[in-house]
Amino acid sequence: MVIDRTSWASCLICLNTEENHVLRCTKWNRVVSTQREVPASRSLSSIKDTLCLHIYPLDLIVFSFDISEKKDLKPFCENGFSFNTPKIASYLCRHILYIMNTISLHRLISLSRPRFWLYELGTYALGVAAGWSATSPAMLWYVLLFGFFFLFPANLFIYGINDIYDYETDILNPKKQSYEDTLPKDIHRSVYYTALLSVFPFVVLSFFVHIYATIALFLFLFFAYFYSAPPIRAKSRPGWDSFFSGAHYTVTGAFGYYLVSSAPAHGLVFLGLLAGLLYTLAMHAYSAIPDITADTQAGIRTVATFFGSKKTIALAYLCYGISGLIFGYLVSWIGIVLVLPYYVLLYASLGKQDESLLPIYTYFPYVNAVTGMIVFWSIILR
Repeated sequence: MVIDRTSWASCLICLNTEENHVLRCTKWNRVVSTQREVPASRSLSSIKDTLCLHIYPLDLIVFSFDISEKKDLKPFCENGFSFNTPKIASYLCRHILYIMNTISLHRLISLSRPRFWLYELGTYALGVAAGWSATSPAMLWYVLLFGFFFLFPANLFIYGINDIYDYETDILNPKKQSYEDTLPKDIHRSVYYTALLSVFPFVVLSFFVHIYATIALFLFLFFAYFYSAPPIRAKSRPGWDSFFSGAHYTVTGAFGYYLVSSAPAHGLVFLGLLAGLLYTLAMHAYSAIPDITADTQAGIRTVATFFGSKKTIALAYLCYGISGLIFGYLVSWIGIVLVLPYYVLLYASLGKQDESLLPIYTYFPYVNAVTGMIVFWSIILR
């Protein structure tokens, strides 16, 4: 028996064990010609066709299926087995196959909310800027790798988990019909596996950096996951919802700081983290206002459903103001000035909620991007 192989991921080959003919997998549209002989002791005992995947540097994984049914090449693993492959590798490859066959990269990018990518990446960059110094080790490649993590995989993790557990609310939410999308239930499983697998390599990599950075990354995963997921599901606990949402941004900044700095934790670091936490608390509390009606109908209690629109806006005023004062003390007086655009948007939001508030809400990503850029350069040039 001859099995086709490739050293590049995602190349799927369909072989017939009797006639040894090759079929092209229509989803990936690729066939390789490299072949190797399989010893007779490893030959297949059935005349079924096999689906083969090789992901470098893992060994060959083979799954049985019956081509006579003329179905899509969806792997199923009841009859699956592997050649010299650890069980964990087989498990990972099985789920990678399932994901690749059920959801597109374009859909995953859309799901990760590109308009919000700068939120995680920005707080990470602020932490790196604050911790970087002339004595910092040559860790540029670490900085770049984790920069990519906080650009895409981290956001996929946050919003993928969120959209799965918020499905019952999202189908009632007007914001999800215009500004964002509702995640179809039939791809929840694929998104869940993708969200977990996308962060796995970076979790492993985090064990090779400063211990404080490792702790910060695990805290990020904890806050981001349990903001939406049971048993904690902080999203439905007023007060805790804003704290968990704000905390995963704040520890991202802490991760960036300790990725490039070995300085011990001290008062100014905690003060900076407090400023970031208050800022993100305000941002989350305000973002919950357009969802008040949908959350109420779905029986979800948030900081906005608990306080109401006006009191939530007042809370955002307070948090933004204190955050600006702390930043002004730590870095530059410009921190106080940067609060003013938020105050203008909050004032314009008074008396509005749900769809009437949505046009104002859509300005926040742009204001946040400009504010973050100014704060970043203020830290660099201080």
